[in-house]
Amino acid sequence: MKTFLNKWVPALVLLLLLPGIARAADVGKESVYDRVMRIGTIRCGYFLWPPFLEKDVNTGKMSGASYDIMEEIGKQLSLKIDWAEEINFASMFEGFASGRYDMICGPMSPTPARARASDFTIPLFYTTYDLYVGGKDTRFDKNRAALNDPAHKFAGLDGEFTSIIAQEDYPRATYFSVPQLSDASQLLMTLATGKADVTVTDPMTANKFMEQNPGKIRRLPGPSARVLAVTFAIPLGEERFKTMLNLASQSLLDSGFVERILEKYPTADKTMLRVAKPYEVQK
Repeated sequence: MKTFLNKWVPALVLLLLLPGIARAADVGKESVYDRVMRIGTIRCGYFLWPPFLEKDVNTGKMSGASYDIMEEIGKQLSLKIDWAEEINFASMFEGFASGRYDMICGPMSPTPARARASDFTIPLFYTTYDLYVGGKDTRFDKNRAALNDPAHKFAGLDGEFTSIIAQEDYPRATYFSVPQLSDASQLLMTLATGKADVTVTDPMTANKFMEQNPGKIRRLPGPSARVLAVTFAIPLGEERFKTMLNLASQSLLDSGFVERILEKYPTADKTMLRVAKPYEVQK
């Protein structure tokens, strides 16, 4: 009997104590909101996606619509924005768990799959995602369903919306993977060089590429593949941090700041779909 008690009582005591130990650990863990307020800085993970986010290779200076909006959010909240780490789509949410950055400050669109690893702020604007092919390729103009065939290559970035649309809409097409640290221009270059038959991206990005590379690619006629909300991504369970960012974002929408930023960039008026414009109600 004594041997039995010596063997099992400590284990039973540990099982009874574990919930309390776990709660104590949770209480002791600093939230993202508390850390941001303590150091006065939001650390951004980011990916380059011109013209939403660009980085000068010589000076390191950042620019783009998402950059301008995020910097203004920091100004409104009296917080510094630290563009801390360039990330790739396949592992972008891992930095939340390790605490390397506080949010992803690039143009993010929520999806059910992403919601398992991340939360999202309110939409700042919407964009379409359209299909693009080579500049002289008319094979799919009247039959885009023909793309869903192993004989055709669909270029995409793993973890990004290009791969999601390829897998959901054209699962039988051959998936042509582009390196994860590439930007959207590299996706479109696969069409221009004939390495792939089709890809999908936002018109703002595609229009900039077409201006720089006339005749190399074209939009496939027909409806858009998706209409997507553009948001920022934050760690799960950070409600105070999310509320603060949402209030700042709504302020920029209400004042017309987001509208002015989108008009600042080429072709923005043709491709970005605005949210409600309360600042125009009395005009």
